[in-house]
Amino acid sequence: MCVSVLTAGHVAAAVAVVFFLSAPLCVMSFWALAGVFTRSDTVRSVTALAWFAFAVALGIYRDADVAMMTVMVFLPAAFAFSFRAVGMYRTEEPTQPHASVQAAAIAALCFIPVVAAEPQLLLPLMASFLLFLMLVRSHRPALLLIPLPAAFVCAPTLVNAVRFATVGSWRQIFGSIMLPDSAHDGSPAILNLSDVLSRAFGISMVPKGVWGALMLVLLAMLVLLAVVSLFLPFALRVSRMMWVVSLAGFVTALLSAVAVAVDADGVVAGSVLPGVSFMMMGVLACVCLVAGGAVQRFVSLRESASGAVQILSLIHISEPTRLLS
Repeated sequence: MCVSVLTAGHVAAAVAVVFFLSAPLCVMSFWALAGVFTRSDTVRSVTALAWFAFAVALGIYRDADVAMMTVMVFLPAAFAFSFRAVGMYRTEEPTQPHASVQAAAIAALCFIPVVAAEPQLLLPLMASFLLFLMLVRSHRPALLLIPLPAAFVCAPTLVNAVRFATVGSWRQIFGSIMLPDSAHDGSPAILNLSDVLSRAFGISMVPKGVWGALMLVLLAMLVLLAVVSLFLPFALRVSRMMWVVSLAGFVTALLSAVAVAVDADGVVAGSVLPGVSFMMMGVLACVCLVAGGAVQRFVSLRESASGAVQILSLIHISEPTRLLS
């Protein structure tokens, strides 16, 4: 809607603008999230590009899925500002992290388009923030208030889902702003890990092609690095927070395969892409934690200048002594 204002109400032009700007914006968004966990520019660049490659692998740009483009752009930025809101982020010395009310407000605004595009993400979002309350050091009320604006945006959907839950209206939570398509989203089923990978990436636990095997190996390596982050003494709180995000996203992906509509080919299930993207964001964040803080020690100019003066004084004192000897 905001882009439509800039394009004078031309919806086609607005969609084109979103399509072309979403790629650099999603890279910049995850760059900001990776900066919460590490200050290494190399790690931040690689993980940000991996986030965009992950979006391409999901077929978001192939299908021109505007809803998922919105999620890929705003979701990492929302979590980045959430960590800054409670003062849990890396800084360069001698700057110290501090909590920010402005960051909390921006995080709340960033969650609004995410939940408006994919309402099912409100479920893992609320579950994650409730568990975050046990892991953050301070500013718990501010953290609890961050998802509330997004919940108010989806309030009509939630009220209707609860009011008419007996007739199956709760299924609309797993819908999106895109038209349902059984060829794209699949049919309702009880999913497992293999089914989620098949619907999201088009691969199975026993891949038949080279590219499928390579993608499966890369996913396994990312998960292994994410597991390693759980044992790092300097990232115990944050690693567990992001693992909560990953598990919440995976459970959402499993629950999303319910009937949400009917098309010419039959019953259409909800998309697993929102839950998978929520899960992968947590996994990539844990990979950033494995890289460490990468913060260089700060030495003030006054200290370095005094050290240089001492060295020069020692040289001048030693010169006459050497000449006399």
